[in-house]
Amino acid sequence: MDATSMGSDELADEVEREVIALHEFFVAWFTGRCSDDDQTFEEGIAGRLTPAFHYVMPGGEAFRRERLLTGLRAAHGTNPAFRIEIQGVQVRLTDARSVLVTYQEFQTGAIHSKAANARTTTAVFVRDGARLRWHHIQETWLPEARGSD
Repeated sequence: MDATSMGSDELADEVEREVIALHEFFVAWFTGRCSDDDQTFEEGIAGRLTPAFHYVMPGGEAFRRERLLTGLRAAHGTNPAFRIEIQGVQVRLTDARSVLVTYQEFQTGAIHSKAANARTTTAVFVRDGARLRWHHIQETWLPEARGSD
């Protein structure tokens, strides 16, 4: 089923599940609550990204898939206090192959930015068979940080 034949509620639910699942993986990875092995990394992040994945950080630095994966792989268990809360996942645009989504991310316990920070994210997913894969992410700092409890 492609994005245009899928009901809007069904697509919105699928997108929200994917956004939350990825961020749950980030928390498990950074806190060390999941295994540090190839299968966990592949299922948690690497397999979710398209080969041409592109990421723009909230401060404007941009990089590709391999750089992100290299940094993430080295960061397993480096931040036991890290938490993420996702809010406001919204499907903005769909076509037969892609979905444009926005959401807000609230972090606490971060170590590579303010400990409590917030960002708004625009993400592009592409349909790859039965699943959505992340193709592009653009994050922008929100003016006031609020974190999860």
